[in-house]
Amino acid sequence: MKRMMARLRTTIERVRRIPILWLLVCAGLPGCGEGAKGPPGEHLDGDEVKTAQITVWTEQYEIFAEHTPPVAGQAARFITHVSEVRTGKPRSSGAIKFVFVQGERSLEHSQEAPDRPGIYIPAITFPNEGDWQADLIIPGETNATADLGVITVFSADDAAARAEYPDAPEGVTFLKEQQWRIEAKTERAARRTLVERVALHATVVPAPGAKATIHSPVTGRLLSKKLVRLGTEVKAGEIVGWVEPAFNEFTAKLVEAEAEALRAKVMLEQAKAAFERTRSLFEQQAKSQRELQEAELAYRTAEAAFEAAGRIQQLYRATGATFEEGGLRIALKAPFDGVIDKVANNVGQRIEPDEPLLTIVNTSSPLLQAQVLESRVTAIKPELGAVLQLSRGGASRIMANRLEFVSMGREVDPITRTLPVTYKIESAELPIPLGSAGMLLVATGRSFDALAIPTRAIVEEDGMPIAFVQVAGETFQKRNLETGVQDGEWTEVLSGVNEGERVVTDGAYPLLLSTKTGTIPAHGHAH
Repeated sequence: MKRMMARLRTTIERVRRIPILWLLVCAGLPGCGEGAKGPPGEHLDGDEVKTAQITVWTEQYEIFAEHTPPVAGQAARFITHVSEVRTGKPRSSGAIKFVFVQGERSLEHSQEAPDRPGIYIPAITFPNEGDWQADLIIPGETNATADLGVITVFSADDAAARAEYPDAPEGVTFLKEQQWRIEAKTERAARRTLVERVALHATVVPAPGAKATIHSPVTGRLLSKKLVRLGTEVKAGEIVGWVEPAFNEFTAKLVEAEAEALRAKVMLEQAKAAFERTRSLFEQQAKSQRELQEAELAYRTAEAAFEAAGRIQQLYRATGATFEEGGLRIALKAPFDGVIDKVANNVGQRIEPDEPLLTIVNTSSPLLQAQVLESRVTAIKPELGAVLQLSRGGASRIMANRLEFVSMGREVDPITRTLPVTYKIESAELPIPLGSAGMLLVATGRSFDALAIPTRAIVEEDGMPIAFVQVAGETFQKRNLETGVQDGEWTEVLSGVNEGERVVTDGAYPLLLSTKTGTIPAHGHAH
């Protein structure tokens, strides 16, 4: 039963009349030396070689095999392509084993490694003609087994020449080598439980307090020296630039505050020294009680003046002002951890307090905001979840699949008649820049069963949705789609794709482009 479940349907497709393929395969391979009469089934009178193709999938692998009509007692080449379903890459190492069964007879043929990445070219000799049930085993943790169907072996070359294979399916040819280069992947169309969602235009915005524009507190000049560069990561409180203030009332008061603090400090030191000297003389009865009290009063007064001057000095210094390199400078500091996103182009020029100099953003926890029409508020249940769909490389992709519901607005905008709905982006496949726009697909709470394909398999051609269906190992059909409900990573298909067919997920857009530019190669290998 497990073996039956592991086997997937087998399709033996088209007849290909390309004798040059087998001549190229034969060159340099064992069994094709002196005395060879050409590939099995080839006639000396110039008839073309007929080639059968087999395409089958397991959970881990796609197998695409090609062979000419095999003749009993002669080596038959089975050009076998093995691709990893999960990665779209060729199987670059490891053995495979063919198992053929005819009644009580069995034939096994193993090949320890591919001749080229993803391509095995075994030479198999059948002992007698007739129908042989073929399986391909790929050793591993699960020993993947692919049912290759029935292989008919002929008694002689003339019988093989009369072999009949099904006509080729119509479609676009795209060789395995091209598929591996773009790491093309496919997935079966299947019935799934979908959640109906409402699509809303949304924008990625910084969280409150995660974006700040830094201004100079005074009129002055932005210094280029020690100015942080665009894209620099900074910490909260870190100095990101310096302003040289113009000489004005602020500058004058700042200088006066610094001078007053220095003067108060000197006065305090003098008053303290006088008080201590008077107290010492008083203890020696060389000064009177009144003189001691006067000296203490002068000391306390100087102390109070020093504290007041220090407070004023600190108020001015809180602006970032300091004396650096013989001149007055005001430091600009980062209010939080983040990245310098913008730098003004007026470095060295006169600046005013209202001019933006630097912009700092923290993109670690961006928010996603959309506006919901008043008439659609009751149709959505945002607390049940949502997904973000962005356009990347001409195709729609679900870029963020973990969104945490934050809030739903309580007040309708009197002009747009909308309410804001906000989500926090917890994780994303790729970094999403602030300001990015996309579609927010918000749950409605209604679910149903439907035929669905991955959303990323759908691309647009002339504004209409299409998908590519893999009908053979190297043949694809472009299908016009009628789509229904989109549930994030899955989209309902009303027509265009049948259940069980495999649609191209990764690589659909390059495949579409190749049909436009004419870059699809003519069929034929040089293995």
